Amino acid sequence: MAYSGVLKTLIRSSYLGSTTRNFSLVSSQISNHTAKWMQDSSKKSPMELINEVPPIKVEGRIVACEG
Repeated sequence: MAYSGVLKTLIRSSYLGSTTRNFSLVSSQISNHTAKWMQDSSKKSPMELINEVPPIKVEGRIVACEG
């Protein structure tokens, strides 16, 4: 029966986190963070540069990234 209190707390917190207002706050924080390190918007972002290079096929399960 000790789990019922935890379950009630989880249910309550899920109701609080489902509003659009909470998501819009996170979105604006991400935008502000991106603007800090991406001061020169004429250059490509790191994700754009990564997306330009196709994945390299490997044999096996373990790979390493040096760079």
